[in-house]
Amino acid sequence: MKTTAGAQANKNGGILEHQVVPVLEANGYHKGPPQPGSKTYQTQVPLGETIYGSRRRVDFLLTDADGSRKVIECKYQVAGGSVDEKFPFLEANIRLTNLPTYVIHGGGGAKPGSLRWLAAQVSPRSKLRAVLSLSDFVVLANTSKW
Repeated sequence: MKTTAGAQANKNGGILEHQVVPVLEANGYHKGPPQPGSKTYQTQVPLGETIYGSRRRVDFLLTDADGSRKVIECKYQVAGGSVDEKFPFLEANIRLTNLPTYVIHGGGGAKPGSLRWLAAQVSPRSKLRAVLSLSDFVVLANTSKW
């Protein structure tokens, strides 16, 4: 049976998400609901609504030991496709959710201009904190309090 483009995209995105997990766990996060004094992460978490009023789901919701929360969104595109066309929607939803958010991209298929546009949305006033490759995320997670 032939795999649809959408099914392949979901599979590829899942692979990127699975690469993030060991980085989180190496930095003291464990999977599960928030617990006082612990660093936890949850995956595929419903988190408010989108700008269109439908339920929003985020790839990772992290809770730090102090109770503060942040989001990681993973975007993977191998060949030309629609991930870059979804960046404005993602950025608008980040503003709506109002939690610090890190976008990790992979696959090399997103248009360079789309990644530049998304990275340009990062500012001190924005909840979009960084747009990173997986390797840049590893460096950030291992070298700073983010």
